[in-house]
Amino acid sequence: LLGNVDRDEIEFSGLEGRIVLSLGLFQTSASSFTLLAGLENEGLFRSMDGARTWEKVDLGVSGDLTINAIGIGQNGVILLGVSEFGLIRSADGGMKWDLVENCPSLVISLAEWNGRFYAGTAEDGLWISKEGGPDGLFWQRVD
Repeated sequence: LLGNVDRDEIEFSGLEGRIVLSLGLFQTSASSFTLLAGLENEGLFRSMDGARTWEKVDLGVSGDLTINAIGIGQNGVILLGVSEFGLIRSADGGMKWDLVENCPSLVISLAEWNGRFYAGTAEDGLWISKEGGPDGLFWQRVD
């Protein structure tokens, strides 16, 4: 992520003293990566320079959100487990975000495997995204 840089010479800024609950990393090109950080009551931050600097991401909703989990899927799909809304989804690598309807609430962990997302919740067990639809849009509880 930082290449052949001497880490002792790098100045990091942006998230000092904040509560980081979740991290996600995805490749944006052959040689660059984006790092996402979900914070408590502060929303989502993005770094495109190896965590040297951070910018707040506009998720399209108001308020100070708590991002409990970040799930990185195939083809640019990103899911955020948000305390206040359940799930927020991007299908384009984090440029545009939308609320996911009919999804689990209080998602505290996310994982992707074989084109399907798994969501662990604080109150309603394990959920899985349904096959056949766009990644992370349709959900069912695992009994």
